Amino acid sequence: MRLALVLAALGTAGCGGGGTPSLGKPGPPVSVHVANDHFSDVTVYVVQSGMRWRLGMVTGLSRQRFTLPRVAHDAGDLRLLADPVGGAYGYLSPAVRVHAGETVDLRLHAELSMSSVSVWDR
Repeated sequence: MRLALVLAALGTAGCGGGGTPSLGKPGPPVSVHVANDHFSDVTVYVVQSGMRWRLGMVTGLSRQRFTLPRVAHDAGDLRLLADPVGGAYGYLSPAVRVHAGETVDLRLHAELSMSSVSVWDR
């Protein structure tokens, strides 16, 4: 009898909340802005924990905007890799930490080793 009362009380304790839980709501996306001042087209990747995700291609002397896969910015520090099409040497950025809603700027210079990355709050 006591067990039945305890189970009935526990069964109704979770009912009647009425509010929507805030856990699991995705935050705003992280965008990556690439300014390619290099003459070659480059393929841009996100590198994190030994994994690599392709963001897309940026043609020479142009700009492109991408959105990071949610798995990349939810897992901590990441790097960006710019791999020139037909080139031998690319650019691997230092590790940066990004949060939902931020913008990552990747500026690729004519000399790729002089490139830079920065993170901005929108």
